[in-house]
Amino acid sequence: MAQQSGKRRESRNRIKPAARQGGGRRFVLATAVITLLVGGGLATLYWEAYGPQWLENIQVQPAPIMVKQVTLTGGRILHVEPERVKALVDQYGKEGMLLLDPEQLRVALEEEQWIYRARVRKVWPDQVELWIKEQQAAARWGERGYLNLSGEFFEKDGEALASVSLPIIEASQQDTVSLYQQLMRFSAILSHPAGNNPIIKMVVDQRGAITLYVEGGLELSLGRRLMEQRLRRWAGQSAVIMGEFSEKVRKVDLRYERGMVLELKSNG
Repeated sequence: MAQQSGKRRESRNRIKPAARQGGGRRFVLATAVITLLVGGGLATLYWEAYGPQWLENIQVQPAPIMVKQVTLTGGRILHVEPERVKALVDQYGKEGMLLLDPEQLRVALEEEQWIYRARVRKVWPDQVELWIKEQQAAARWGERGYLNLSGEFFEKDGEALASVSLPIIEASQQDTVSLYQQLMRFSAILSHPAGNNPIIKMVVDQRGAITLYVEGGLELSLGRRLMEQRLRRWAGQSAVIMGEFSEKVRKVDLRYERGMVLELKSNG
């Protein structure tokens, strides 16, 4: 019994050997460096025993994808300068395809004098498709510019107006749409039933009185009231009148309720 007790005391008093390094459950966190691509920049994280720490954040600007091809559609283009269109695409696409705003480019295109409507579409990765409808001049607005098929005014932008065979409207009023529509109604009346010569010029004075000049030099004074009714009366009788006077009529004053006054060309 005494012998066993002595062995226990001896075992308690022994010095235990030192724990071997790396053994047991004790450990040290390893150091790690991870590089991440974050929103166009390189972000570096550094891990140690105390957790992640930012070391640096380097912004990297990727090269933008630039417009390399422009496709132009929309029919025959006569007056729109391709170089001007290209300049606008370069201006609005100078920062690359990603930042090119089709709506802003469309508005800029439609501000050009000879562009009536435009549509813009981006075709990835590097193309832009443009649909352009050119202004179609239907009448001349004095010497200042043109009216399109809707009666809207646009400037001549360097075009030689005198060389263009279009009816002319001379007026101090600014309501181009209503005056153009009036011209179209007058033209329709004169084209039926006898097919009279077309209108060359429509002059509207400050009081609103209208005078028409038709091909062949004939002048028709309509006044300010009942203008279409007066013109129909002339259209219905013009063949007989012009036949009777052998096309010697220079001017017709239609401002009378039941008749008209003819002014004949002088013999000289």
